[in-house]
Amino acid sequence: MPYIMVKSITEKQEKFQGHLQSINEITGRQIPIVYEWAKLLPFIKDVSKIQNSSVGSTMYDSIVGGLVGNLKKLCSDEMGKEGFNEACTGSIIFTVESDKKATGYWTEKFINGDLVIAFCRSICNVSEIGKSIEKLL
Repeated sequence: MPYIMVKSITEKQEKFQGHLQSINEITGRQIPIVYEWAKLLPFIKDVSKIQNSSVGSTMYDSIVGGLVGNLKKLCSDEMGKEGFNEACTGSIIFTVESDKKATGYWTEKFINGDLVIAFCRSICNVSEIGKSIEKLL
């Protein structure tokens, strides 16, 4: 990973930890967040939507912040919280969609207990990430 990306991610580490803590409080359990950097880095460079110097802000703040807001809405009642925790027994994984026919900016699906959020064409509208999880429960 280029130095400028590492620096950007390092600078947003505290913000990321705050979002992670929020997810743990909202869901009532600790959920690891995994970034598949080997897939994400080439994608980020290809779509050219993220400057190398803002990858931390985008990946660790904007994207996870959007997810936090939408998980908060979903888990605001016990039925939503229970449904999410039954479906997501593993990690939250950020990756790149391998299905070239996928539409939209990202897909959200549960695979073997993991919530997989896979980017398709671009990284944008990140405040919407997590809004359609309820439909998957």
